[in-house]
Amino acid sequence: MLEDIPRYRKLIKNTHIDRLLCVIRKPYLKLRACMTALIDRILNVDTVSLPEEITRNVRFDDFVIYEGLSYWKLWKYINFVQPSRNDVVFDIGCGMGRILCVFGRKAIRKCVGIEISEELAAIARQNAERLRGRRTPIEVIVGDATEADYSGGTIYCLFNPFGAETLRVVLERIHESVENHPRRIRVVYFNAICDHVLQSCGWLKCYKRKKIVLARTTWINSLWTNEYFDS
Repeated sequence: MLEDIPRYRKLIKNTHIDRLLCVIRKPYLKLRACMTALIDRILNVDTVSLPEEITRNVRFDDFVIYEGLSYWKLWKYINFVQPSRNDVVFDIGCGMGRILCVFGRKAIRKCVGIEISEELAAIARQNAERLRGRRTPIEVIVGDATEADYSGGTIYCLFNPFGAETLRVVLERIHESVENHPRRIRVVYFNAICDHVLQSCGWLKCYKRKKIVLARTTWINSLWTNEYFDS
């Protein structure tokens, strides 16, 4: 019995922490929503208001319910990626274009969004046109990610837009593009549910992975490249 006491204490401590996180989760999410709306207003865009209907004609039935990436996470990982004037950024599953708008305020060559839903793509185009402080062209293409042309891209962003089957085909198409036109690329994978697909593809190396836990919710964000170097 005595040897079990530390284990019970740890269990009780973890239970109290878990309850505390659950208590603060709601006000945290409410505050984040308010800040997101404020940032949208500053940028003169709307990446919050979803259309009444979202249609998707997908090759594989593994799409994920749409959710916008928080500005804070996005800014943080843009700093890790450090885009330059020669970079072409693809946002695969761009939704209403939040990632495109943030990258669009950087001095880079171009931003390209791939979105299967015509309704979300239309909003992304509107946001790109209205974006305050835009410094680079933004193009939004309606289409299936498994059939998109990824040539010329150097940074590919994914915010868990689909499952393993679609992701595997998308990575194959990106790889074909790199083999046809050799270049250094980076893949930024937010909420990396299918991280194992990138691990198994053989031509990418993870150079940064971050695990975030908040009130029973675990996020993994990872950055990948086709060049091998010491991080």
